[in-house]
Amino acid sequence: MAALLAVAIGLNLVLDSDPPPMAPVATVELGLSPGAGIQDLDPAELERDLEIMADLGVTSLRLDVDWSRIESTRGRLDWEATDRVVEAAGRRGIAVHGLLVYTPAWARPPGTSDKHPPDDVLGFAGFARAATERYQPAGVGSWEVWNEPNVANFWEPGADPTSYARLLRATADAIRSVDPDATVISGGLAPARDRERELSPETFLEAMFEELETGVVDGVAIHPYSYPANPSDRSKGWNLFGRLPAIRDLVAEAEGRAVPIWLTEFGAPTGTADSAVGEADQAAMVGESLQCAGRLDWIGPLFLYNLRDRPAGDPDEAEDNFGLFTAAGEPKRSATVVREFRDIAPGTPVPSPCEGW
Repeated sequence: MAALLAVAIGLNLVLDSDPPPMAPVATVELGLSPGAGIQDLDPAELERDLEIMADLGVTSLRLDVDWSRIESTRGRLDWEATDRVVEAAGRRGIAVHGLLVYTPAWARPPGTSDKHPPDDVLGFAGFARAATERYQPAGVGSWEVWNEPNVANFWEPGADPTSYARLLRATADAIRSVDPDATVISGGLAPARDRERELSPETFLEAMFEELETGVVDGVAIHPYSYPANPSDRSKGWNLFGRLPAIRDLVAEAEGRAVPIWLTEFGAPTGTADSAVGEADQAAMVGESLQCAGRLDWIGPLFLYNLRDRPAGDPDEAEDNFGLFTAAGEPKRSATVVREFRDIAPGTPVPSPCEGW
């Protein structure tokens, strides 16, 4: 009951309306998406962060398996940094969800960044096959193909669902040639609208599925950031969290079957950036996200972003301040909400702000 109370308090920090109705919580696979920086931590820092994750109840870690880093020189693969995290997470009982990303300079057009897709999708697929061969024995059984391909920041020079679908198909085939039981999900889509160089998740998915045969993906990943709105606020058309039911229906129609929606990044930044929220609001938004998604059987694993604020980060930069903890490892109020949510037994009624989902 104390856990339920804490989550309810976290929610009501920013809600002035009557308490929402109650609904039973499901068994939640709670994950953490810490970004590529986790591979650069020294051994003591890595062990500290994984201990924090385990204490929070995190059961899965979304880890960059970055082709541009591992094979920066053609034919020479350096797995050391990735190996270290996979092995350390395994010792803590934390499963790794592999995020296959980015292109080395030798495999993309001159003058582009690692966020440009490869010249040859079979090259990326070959890397995915090698990664699966290496990490399947370590228990890596789920793979996400690229990150936020619907925006130019991660797919240069701009969103191209047809090209992405070709990459996804080739990569999924390569993974399953090694591990037929692997779970393959499409790359997490960012909040965006239809305009030059980016596409909304809905538009991107419609075009992507037109290019794919049924069964290429086992799930679709979304990054439903909602701040500064509450996740359940469906009055805001730009609120991606509030559009999740419509995305579920779109995917099911395109595939002709129900397909889980994975939330592979969500959260809110504190700090002093224009888009930042206060720690109380961050806690409430995280709590509401867990309450909404944690009772829906069509939602897959949940990956919060991020564990800690970036070391030496700038409080005026939102991206530096998504942590549930400060850079020094001090818990914010959102960390308490996550920890208490972990302790709610499946089937326990919790406030249901997303009524009707």
